[in-house]
Amino acid sequence: FYEAIWNSIHTTGKWQGEIWDRKKSGEIFPIYLRLNTIHDSAGDTRFYTGLFSDISRQKKTEEQLEELAFSDPLTKLPNRALFHQRLNQDLKNCKRNETHLALLFLDLDRFKQINDSLGHTFGDKLLIAVAERIKNAVRSVDTVARMGGDEFTVILSDLPHEYIAAEVATKILASIVQPVWIDQHEITPHLSIGISLYPKDGETYDDLTRYADIAMYHAKGDGGDGFHYFQEEMNTESQRILVLENEMRAGLISNQFVPYFQPIYDIQSGRLVGMEALARWQHPVHGLIMPDDFIPIAEESGFITSLGQSIFQQSCLQVREWMDAFSQELYLAVNLSSRQFNSSELIDQVKATLSNTGFPAHCLTLEITESMVMGRIDRTLNQLNQLRDAGLNLAIDDFGTGYSSLSYLQRFPVNTLKIDRSFTNNILTDRNSRAIVKAIISMAHAMELDVVAEGVENTEQLELLKQLDCHKVQGYLFSKPVPASEFEHLLKKGSK
Repeated sequence: FYEAIWNSIHTTGKWQGEIWDRKKSGEIFPIYLRLNTIHDSAGDTRFYTGLFSDISRQKKTEEQLEELAFSDPLTKLPNRALFHQRLNQDLKNCKRNETHLALLFLDLDRFKQINDSLGHTFGDKLLIAVAERIKNAVRSVDTVARMGGDEFTVILSDLPHEYIAAEVATKILASIVQPVWIDQHEITPHLSIGISLYPKDGETYDDLTRYADIAMYHAKGDGGDGFHYFQEEMNTESQRILVLENEMRAGLISNQFVPYFQPIYDIQSGRLVGMEALARWQHPVHGLIMPDDFIPIAEESGFITSLGQSIFQQSCLQVREWMDAFSQELYLAVNLSSRQFNSSELIDQVKATLSNTGFPAHCLTLEITESMVMGRIDRTLNQLNQLRDAGLNLAIDDFGTGYSSLSYLQRFPVNTLKIDRSFTNNILTDRNSRAIVKAIISMAHAMELDVVAEGVENTEQLELLKQLDCHKVQGYLFSKPVPASEFEHLLKKGSK
């Protein structure tokens, strides 16, 4: 280094650049030094001058700017930009050394639900804890980055064998799925991991990131808490989902999504008293598409909010027509997705729909699940109270399958509990299911709540529910969900 400085001075008469210097206290600090040669009249070197400036503050600013550019401010992990640089560099090294590389895409399961119920501050603290656990589960030479939201990546370079990626993924999962205490809440994080391999799956940044992302969504689709290697057929499935998303958006514009109605009967009188509206997709090519094939995609893409509002409005219009035609009050039950329930626009949208359709508020029941209301209690309570103040009814759907809390239930202004079909299905053969159903019905009576049993499929189940004094029932014993034209025939019959 110093030899290069003198070479520059001897050939050009000057040198400038950054070097480290030492203060009297012994502290090392950076300076910018300019050296010049001073000649006499004969052209001989007489002496050298040096002018330096302390650039400590400039260096600190540069470091801060670099940290902002390449570091995630929350977790202090490398961000997307630095991840991009490192993966490209690692790919070059692997190609030169003929070694393997694995790219892991990690995504927290049900993180949005945690964020919505416990708040973003809680969610941020959970992300910090998860980031630390991932770092501790891999080698110091591996890159752990946060891509944004609840998505992380891990680059495992210079691997002697591809199977090591599975060992690392297993180690990460074991580390993550341990309880963590945050703000007096105990929560167990859950994770899905997708893995793509160099050179097996691809040799470029774009291919490996896309394939790891696809594999991660397959792991998530299998219930989470696991990992998947990328397989070529996954790419075909991913393209199918992308096409489906685009078709869904077009389908909403062209009214392909319609409500089907499943009747609800009063168990004592056998009279048809209401119905539950359920979304169906009348696809112009593929015919009737059931909710299991499009609702998860709609929820993942955020399309569920527009879809839910469309089904809500169509249902109100249709049931209003029936009420006028049959001179009978009917109550309509509509499911709310988590996104809809947590939307700041929900109250205004519900009021506007009731006003535009002329549907009476007291005949409307909005169904929400237990998991949607447990968490940020004050915010949830405010949302529920505003809905009740609008004059409509509230039901807890799939009751008994979530985070049941009697203390919370007492505070929430709900009108109805809906017994999940899993309990109804086993009520005749499983003692525990029968005990749970009996307890829910007894509790509903004590709290003066209406209770509806879902999934009634045979007369034996119906008779037992009648003996237990359940109020209302729905299920295939009476009718599967049907389009409006078929539901009119049920209304004409009126009772079962």
